[in-house]
Amino acid sequence: MHKQSFTACSIQKALDKVRLSLGTDAVILSTETHRELSSENVLQRMVTVQACRPEVQQLNKQDTAESHSPSFETMEQLTAAKSYIEQLYQQEQQTLESQHQQHLNDRRECPENFAPEGVVESLMNSGMSLQQVRILLRAIPEGVPEKQVPTAIENQLKQLITSTTLDFTATGRSRTKPLIVVFAGRSGAGKSTLVTKLATQCELREELPVAVIEFTGPNRQQHFWVHLQMQSLGIRTAQVANATELQESLRQFSDCAAVLIDTPAISANPQQTALINAVIHDIHADHCILTHDVHTRPQTTIALAKGLSKNCPLMLALTKTDQEKSLGHLVSLFQQIQIPVTLLSHSPALADGFTHVSKPVHTRLIQRVMGLKPTSQDTIEQEIECNIEANKNHVQDSFTLNFNPM
Repeated sequence: MHKQSFTACSIQKALDKVRLSLGTDAVILSTETHRELSSENVLQRMVTVQACRPEVQQLNKQDTAESHSPSFETMEQLTAAKSYIEQLYQQEQQTLESQHQQHLNDRRECPENFAPEGVVESLMNSGMSLQQVRILLRAIPEGVPEKQVPTAIENQLKQLITSTTLDFTATGRSRTKPLIVVFAGRSGAGKSTLVTKLATQCELREELPVAVIEFTGPNRQQHFWVHLQMQSLGIRTAQVANATELQESLRQFSDCAAVLIDTPAISANPQQTALINAVIHDIHADHCILTHDVHTRPQTTIALAKGLSKNCPLMLALTKTDQEKSLGHLVSLFQQIQIPVTLLSHSPALADGFTHVSKPVHTRLIQRVMGLKPTSQDTIEQEIECNIEANKNHVQDSFTLNFNPM
């Protein structure tokens, strides 16, 4: 670096010399104050300024930077350190990924170990198997908060156990011909009892003209108690054994809003199922309602549901729900048949012994299946305040069935 020194009796004069010699862009490197003898041999204060041209200073900076740049050996050390850090990072990421995958595998294998406290116990106490509980838990997306797990399970069950509302009153009044509904079910499932309840409500409470036809089949398996009960209530009835008699009775009841057809109890026997299908086909039934007793095994109902005609909308009526506090065991039924629930039969009372499955009733049914909320022997519609009270004055609640429901 080419330095130049400029001395004067004051700093200002020294700077003037710098600017005069090096220009206004000169770079001041240092200043120094000292005393020296004048020409008269007198000590006086002097100022020396060292300066250089700007381009010289820039070159000096570059030289300085180069003198401080790391050596080749230092660069190698830095590269090795960086590579080591990246390797540690990759190992850490692999470990985290492995742990996450193991966590997912554990959740898939035994999701009950990761469920909120009390959920698994409640579901299994309701009647579900461990395998069914696992299926429900595995379907819950990862990251769902614990408080929302019951809601997630409820939504799954609502998709599994669907519902539909068949309003006999509204539908019957809006039609120009009778609403024809066929009832089918195994022996003891409460089919004939449910027909009697529906007819009672339509005729006496809703003042909707309705008729009941008992199709006995070739074996003429008659339920005399159905006729006696209907006759005592002033409801029109008929007993038929074949398709010809059935068609004739339908013509006689053409002025009714609805005709309910009670069929013989059937099993999984294909011949018996074929008989019901023939009835449905011959009379062009609007709906077929299959009854299922909730405290019986589902195999027969599953077989019947798969065997009944697909040309007629099939619905399910759950009977004797008052005899089961928990309904989780119904999951196995609906895992194999996709039939909407339309009616719940829960009491021997004719007037209020069943409930149409509206949205609130459906929600309460799902909650009973889950077992996550305490239930009592009270009926479902009492728990959710269904619209029974509005019509109670129409019929005395003294009507009860004093016989074993079929």
